[in-house]
Amino acid sequence: MTGQGQAAGARNVPDSISVLLDVSRVFLALAVAGAHWTQSYFQPDWPDLTIFGVAAVGGFFVLSGYTIRMIYPDGNSFDEGRYYVDRLSRLWSVALPALVATICLDAVSRYAAPDFYMSNWGGEADHPIFRIFANAGFLTQIWGYSIYPLSNSPFWSLGYEAAFYLMYGLYLSRRYMLLGLTALLLGPNILFMAVVWIGGAALYDVYSRKERRTGTGIRLFVAGGAVAVMGLAAVDLNGFAETIRQVIDVFFGTLHVDPARVSVSLVLPSIAALAVFAWVFWALDLYGERIAVPDRLKAIARKVGDATFPIYLFHFPIFVCVAALGLYDVHSTWQKLAVFVCVIGVTFLITPWTNVLKDILRRRLRSGVGYVRLRFA
Repeated sequence: MTGQGQAAGARNVPDSISVLLDVSRVFLALAVAGAHWTQSYFQPDWPDLTIFGVAAVGGFFVLSGYTIRMIYPDGNSFDEGRYYVDRLSRLWSVALPALVATICLDAVSRYAAPDFYMSNWGGEADHPIFRIFANAGFLTQIWGYSIYPLSNSPFWSLGYEAAFYLMYGLYLSRRYMLLGLTALLLGPNILFMAVVWIGGAALYDVYSRKERRTGTGIRLFVAGGAVAVMGLAAVDLNGFAETIRQVIDVFFGTLHVDPARVSVSLVLPSIAALAVFAWVFWALDLYGERIAVPDRLKAIARKVGDATFPIYLFHFPIFVCVAALGLYDVHSTWQKLAVFVCVIGVTFLITPWTNVLKDILRRRLRSGVGYVRLRFA
């Protein structure tokens, strides 16, 4: 869910990889939104595909690790203040407007259809100020606790994403003691899924990092491991899933912590995404620079890639509001498809404004960081 146009410019990323990242991210965001639209809150006829939305989040974690490692590959010239400003401005530029939109849309939903709203999201509507501020600070997934901002449940993954950014920044700045303390405070849920994020970062080091290229043997070993994982899953998917479930149960059972969002439906697709992208990035390592990507395709990919984060954070409260207002026939396939397309269209219209806000936040935060440095130098 992170923008990587900056990375493409700063790291001389091959066009093929840049387009792949943009298209993959928006595809995953659409998968999440589409899966949510099949939930029984919004229609009674289609099968509930929520599990595919959860699976898409695992793919996001892999691509996030790869992308952030690509932008910030090492700590030799690492500017800690600039890193945190860039990450925070990126998150807040969409998260803050999405939280405001959630408050407004949920107020309309609760007024228009109080029974519908309270029966489905009433449990997330208590202590709204606390919930909003906790999600604005991304402190929502610590030690097995989940704090949702009213109906906007997709926000949960930002509690993981922001934590990954924080820990990676501490790693690059070589603050290892503080990194250990932070990991302890964040808890085992975030650390468990951090393995997936680190795996995505490792894929960059193995297949795409030109200035410190890994040996052919390592690249073959990782590709072979990916084949083995996919082979095990293909031969006995249920057994593979059961093994993952047992690992989760033992890990969290030993610590007496609720796994919460860490489930087979998240971990298994995350492993699959690591395996698939290992092969994709290897192929692009071998042939990517030979692929001529038309400028028009790059521009389109960039534009749709920019919409990834708005799609992800805005769609759900809009769905809730549209359903509460009864603006469509829940049994009409064409109307449901039309509503979905319109909601996605709205998120694309929001995207340029979030980019403007990102630039404003970045300037303001950088000036604040600069002042603090001068003040305490």
